[in-house]
Amino acid sequence: MSRAERTSLARLGRLSLRTWPFVLVTALGLGLLWPVPAGVMPLSADHTVHLTRAWLYGQQLASGHLVGWSPTWFFGFPLGELYPPLGDLLVVAVRVVTLGLLEWSQAYALAFTLVFLLQGWALLRCGRALGLGPLAGLVAAALALLDAGAYREGGWVYTVTYGVWPQALATSLAWLALAELALAARVREGMSPGTHHRHLAFAALAAAGALLAHPMSLPMLALAAPLWLITVGLRGTGVGSASPEAPAAPVFSGSPSSASSAPVPSSSPPSPLAAPVPSGSPSSTTAVPAPSSSLTTPTSPVSPASPPLTRRERLAGAALDLALALGLGLGLAAWWLWPMSAHRGYMASYGWLYAPLDVMLRMLGHGQWTQLMAPAAGWAALLGLLVAAVRGAGFLRFVALLALVHWLLASTDVFWTLRLDRLSAGFSHIQYQRFLTAAKPGLFLLAGAVVGGLAVLARKTWSKRPVIKVVSIGAGLAAAGLVAWLARDATNLARRHGVGVVQTERVPGDPTFDAAYGQFLAWAAEAQKAAPEGARIAVRTDRNAHWFMDSPVYTGASIYKIGFTPGDNFVHKPESGAARVLDLAQARWLLAQGGGGPTQVASFGPLRVFERPNAAGLARLDGPGELVVESADLRAGRVRVRVAGTTNASQLVFHVAGYPRWDLSFQPDGGTAEPVAWHEVPVVGDGPTATPEQRLRGELRGGKALGDDGSEPTLIAAPARDGVFELRYARWRWFDAAGLLASLAALVACVSLARSPRLVERLRPLARRLAHPAVLIAVAAAALVVAGVRWQRAAARERPQASARLADGRVAAVTHARTGPLKTDMLIFPAVLADPRRPSEVVFSGVAPGPVLDAWFALDDDDAKMRRRGQYRVQVDARPHGSEAWSPLADFTMAHRPDRQRPRIPVPEDMQASVDLAVRITPSGEAPPKFGFDLVLGDP
Repeated sequence: MSRAERTSLARLGRLSLRTWPFVLVTALGLGLLWPVPAGVMPLSADHTVHLTRAWLYGQQLASGHLVGWSPTWFFGFPLGELYPPLGDLLVVAVRVVTLGLLEWSQAYALAFTLVFLLQGWALLRCGRALGLGPLAGLVAAALALLDAGAYREGGWVYTVTYGVWPQALATSLAWLALAELALAARVREGMSPGTHHRHLAFAALAAAGALLAHPMSLPMLALAAPLWLITVGLRGTGVGSASPEAPAAPVFSGSPSSASSAPVPSSSPPSPLAAPVPSGSPSSTTAVPAPSSSLTTPTSPVSPASPPLTRRERLAGAALDLALALGLGLGLAAWWLWPMSAHRGYMASYGWLYAPLDVMLRMLGHGQWTQLMAPAAGWAALLGLLVAAVRGAGFLRFVALLALVHWLLASTDVFWTLRLDRLSAGFSHIQYQRFLTAAKPGLFLLAGAVVGGLAVLARKTWSKRPVIKVVSIGAGLAAAGLVAWLARDATNLARRHGVGVVQTERVPGDPTFDAAYGQFLAWAAEAQKAAPEGARIAVRTDRNAHWFMDSPVYTGASIYKIGFTPGDNFVHKPESGAARVLDLAQARWLLAQGGGGPTQVASFGPLRVFERPNAAGLARLDGPGELVVESADLRAGRVRVRVAGTTNASQLVFHVAGYPRWDLSFQPDGGTAEPVAWHEVPVVGDGPTATPEQRLRGELRGGKALGDDGSEPTLIAAPARDGVFELRYARWRWFDAAGLLASLAALVACVSLARSPRLVERLRPLARRLAHPAVLIAVAAAALVVAGVRWQRAAARERPQASARLADGRVAAVTHARTGPLKTDMLIFPAVLADPRRPSEVVFSGVAPGPVLDAWFALDDDDAKMRRRGQYRVQVDARPHGSEAWSPLADFTMAHRPDRQRPRIPVPEDMQASVDLAVRITPSGEAPPKFGFDLVLGDP
């Protein structure tokens, strides 16, 4: 064999040693997801919705716009603004890279494959950052890919079966960003070879991707920042970091090439999770890489002669790394974050509580941190958590803390104890199960760290001495046994819950349905060509069925779904199938499964298409007058109408959903155009109206558990006058320009950081000064003061409420009632909660209710959607303060329906200024739902 051949084989061998975990994880992921990697799109649940979003966004980008208006769903919606765009961009990127040779469905399949595999790849990177050899990341990655998961808890069930994968993408990228930060710190501290500034650039890119993929990445990264400083910043990133008061602990880099080191005496073998030693070290010594003495930006391990970092130097370096990665990440994502934040009042609310802490602890007692977690993985994660707490190094402790904090935040008790909604209203309308999705990678890493630590211990304690050899063999057997246990539990649970089974038919077991659907698509594409602007196809099927949601990709036709539409956060998402709603949505056809009638115009297997001759146009006049639509192009964001014969009672209504980017102008005949303020009116009914300013202030947050029935303020309206009204969609506001400029500046900085360490070097002196204890104490104190002031102000606003009076003890008597959170109106409210098993009573003394009692009563949204198994009688009584006789104000039986109910309860004039008020709740039935109420009661 020639020298060149031997060199090539050696290189191949080294490459195999470095990449075998990546190959195994990729093979496992491809095998589980097959045939999706071959370009076969999954068709279950939300996948068709995400495909259509990607196609729509691709069309918009092709027209040269980042944001725009799409009439494809509902009464139109803002595209590329309120819903994170990274998933759509990934599908578009696959389509572009393949030069358009792939169908959109095939590009989606490949993009989804990358998202699924990224869950494992990110954990491989995290495992490398732990410095415990390849097994730590490999085990964690395998557990993540095999995780069955549950609804809103990630895993296969939620990511693949339900098709809700943007958070999986965001979580993977967030953990990848943290891994790159840890690897940068290892290089900075001289523990691993590499290029410090490039790790930071990659961390910034990953953080930006996470922010663009799902909003849950924002609280995740915000929580990670302080935990990073108190773990990695104070102790160093990985095994082997030493405090300035003691000699440096030994290091194991987990990389084929370790840092150069100097021998230091050691009296006993180190813990593998805290200080494994490099391969080949004699049993009497351990190897220590000498960290840099300053905040240099090394591209290779530093000289062994350098003294260890002081705690202040380490903290300054960690803080600078964190600030650069997260700061640049925020900047890179600013082009989307800034406009989204400006319009957050138009985002739908999906507040959802998870479970009390005692329930979660009972699950943990069975080895399950989350639903359907393999018990072996749960127990191993718990063991890893204990080891991290007792002997873990910086990054391992960071992983443990981050996972634990996210797991705790999912509990109802932590939310209510901390009253997080007083810090930010955003905490009242998020789904708390999603914190578990963010915690899972950390839990799997803890399990992998135990395996990796045992393997390192077995390798590092191998010796010719029989006693030491026994320790090595025992550690190796323990690692092998743990891997076998994990593999058995994870694969058995995965097999039982359908992991590896992908739905590729629209109706499982009925391939003829796909053929019928294809015929419908061909018909719809032809019908759309002759349809007027804004015409839609309404679809009536199960509320949560989405098999038809990709039809716009193949037909170009807009649709109106009668039922819930996932994959978009726009507040205006009516679900009603009432005839008037469909008319105003310009639904000219109705697609249904089965049925018949004289209006049927087409039939395709089980699918029927009915014509709807009464569909309205794009605008109308309420009151006297005539209206003509002169031009309309909703995708371009323009509608022009001429109005004549109006009076003061006339109102112009566009059948377009309200959004602040819509600008309305009026031009009288022969005059100049002038802006006109518009407001939103309900699609049906004469309910209250709303202005864009009210929505932007958050006054109308919330929703209906059973969906918008059309009675919510939705459509754009304004007083009518004779002349021309023009509705235009403004794609650019000042925050769009500011966000884009911030992203471009961050991109330039990120490219510079990837190429050169000069940015780090320039900021190093500032970081060193800011790491002074006095500065850190001042910053921490300021943050606490700001949070405390916000919390206290929110508490002061709640003070008149009955729930606050009960929590503070400002009640005359209470029986079987308590304060707690209640989910209603798709938000989480503080409430007085009644006991579902026995009568409850709360008496308020000396309060001023006013002429009409400001009160609401509600069942928990989720309980109210279930079959009724019990009910409540509500009695409200009052008496003059100091009197003994009670007078009834209200007595009713609570209706079994979701959302807050606000009965009108008048108060007698002589009791409006000072009164004793009693609320009595009497449950009945087998299992009454969760019930709560709140009142606004002033002081006399």
